[in-house]
Amino acid sequence: MKILFIDDDEASHTYHGLMADEAGIPKTSIQHFMLVDKALEFLNDIIQNDTSEEWPTHIFIDINMPMKSGFDFVKEYSELNHCYPDPSVVFVSSVRSQNDLSKIKAYPIIKDIKEKFLEADYFIALKAAES
Repeated sequence: MKILFIDDDEASHTYHGLMADEAGIPKTSIQHFMLVDKALEFLNDIIQNDTSEEWPTHIFIDINMPMKSGFDFVKEYSELNHCYPDPSVVFVSSVRSQNDLSKIKAYPIIKDIKEKFLEADYFIALKAAES
């Protein structure tokens, strides 16, 4: 299991990191990014260096961020040229608008939208599903 957290809020990274840790997910299996572009750069590096063991199985991303949104990430991700399995993308947001819910349907890679904050139980279930 490899997880990417993409969120412009440092507190979200800290909290979700603690919850994942409580669920027994090693810190070495988690990457944190404050910016969409940095996360995409990380993915591109994996593709270019063919370091498939670093490819994420799950991406948790905030919808509303100042420079680029979660939707911008998904659009740009879909343009990456790679042969790895698509990760499960879950939008995590404190605001759930009807507009966001309808836009999600256009992107099959987005598996769910969850309200901030994800608890340890969520990560425990995620880890159990991977076993």
